[in-house]
Amino acid sequence: MSNTNGHILKRVLESPFDESQIPTLPEMFLQLREDLKGNVISVKKISKTILMDPALTLRTLSVIMKHSKEEIGSPYIPFQKSVKDMGLNRLREMMKNYVLLHDPAELKSKSLFDLYAYWKHSIYAAYAAETIAEFVDYTCKEEAYVAGLLHDIGKLIVAQFAPTKSWKIQKIYRAHSDYHKIEMRILKTSHTLIGESIAADVGTPKNIVDAIRSHDMDAGEEGSRYLQSNLTRIVSVANSISKLFCFRDHSNHYFFEGSEKASSLLGLDQERYRTIVRKTGNRIHSLIDRFHEHAVLFRNYSLELERLTQKDQNIKKRLDETENTLQQRDATLNMYNDIVPAINTRKSRAFLYNELAKTIIKNTDIKYVVFFLYDKATKLLESRYSCGLAPNDQLRYAKFDSNGDNNVFASTFKDQKIHNILKDDVEKPVNENNNNGNELRRFPFATLPIVENKKPLGVMLISHGNTERIITNDFIEIISKLCNHISVAVESISSAAA
Repeated sequence: MSNTNGHILKRVLESPFDESQIPTLPEMFLQLREDLKGNVISVKKISKTILMDPALTLRTLSVIMKHSKEEIGSPYIPFQKSVKDMGLNRLREMMKNYVLLHDPAELKSKSLFDLYAYWKHSIYAAYAAETIAEFVDYTCKEEAYVAGLLHDIGKLIVAQFAPTKSWKIQKIYRAHSDYHKIEMRILKTSHTLIGESIAADVGTPKNIVDAIRSHDMDAGEEGSRYLQSNLTRIVSVANSISKLFCFRDHSNHYFFEGSEKASSLLGLDQERYRTIVRKTGNRIHSLIDRFHEHAVLFRNYSLELERLTQKDQNIKKRLDETENTLQQRDATLNMYNDIVPAINTRKSRAFLYNELAKTIIKNTDIKYVVFFLYDKATKLLESRYSCGLAPNDQLRYAKFDSNGDNNVFASTFKDQKIHNILKDDVEKPVNENNNNGNELRRFPFATLPIVENKKPLGVMLISHGNTERIITNDFIEIISKLCNHISVAVESISSAAA
């Protein structure tokens, strides 16, 4: 990039220029993505798709020139030949490095720049330039097409990389019609010079660069020296014809503006000018059918995204399950490392169950553990050992009827059956001072039988203390095994004492 061009961009742009960030119309990106699929790939079709979007065209030209033996600014080479010489692998690599989809609504919200309106104006100008080239016997019609397509690329660059300045320009332009004066006021330069700078830097042929720079010049004495190139003159007329179709409220103005330019710059009479406008209009009308195809592409792309999302969710689920399994194994190992030394001390039942409760609280996210032991005199299951409870917690003093019919604690005790309460089931403790009792907390919890010498001794309760957290059956199985180890240890201690 020349020092002059680099200075212009550095002064104007708010973020560094990056070719992969130039906004592409989503429909065109998806079409190119589709064209590159399959075993039989048409270079002609791919080239045609690229040439339907200014950003894709500029980006591809850049890649072509980076891998071309031609010098920067060389005469125009047919696009299809350039793509073929470059190779599809480089094109696929370009697509990988390209931002997948630019959201036109997001671009408009930050810059007031309408990507769809810009695309229409660019593609209409390309159609018009190619049609004009036929009537004036211009040697390379595709070159005229590309020049028309890229003539306003500078506006797109400003919108993407200087959105604050673009927002100001678009806001003022809605109330005033002189776009160039507004640009000079905000940017201290014009979109044509910015477009020239970018196009020249990527190696765009000199005739196209000149057309980008000079297409907005007046045909009067001051601008005549900038309009010497036939291609620049073609693009200048095409610009007016495009506006004729884009701005229908001012179609008469742009029709006669284009007519005057066609006459003064290209020597076209009124009849031939009208024919050019009509042929351009016919080509624009054919775009409707193409956009119907793009709608189908969007539908297929949405279905593909849905499938990928489902696949991603399944993978995430399996990863979560694996992570939970590993965490559970770590917790199990840590609990065994803590409880085995306690068992080896051969201390009392109270000590061992208290150590078990502390071990569970320490190594897992269980919030509280309570042991209810059976009292033969009262025939109640009374809270004896606990960990994690507040000093005034009712579970410290709770008592449950060991013979209750609809009592989870009684069922766990009598039937030696594990219960995992998943919903907001409520148990009513029996309290000596209040026979009606208080409700057990409305948390999911699990109850496990405590057995010694094959006889029921009591019930163990564990809970996360959270209405959203349930206790998994795998975790209950681990705690049950630990309880069995404690029971065996207590039995061994009792036998030794006897």
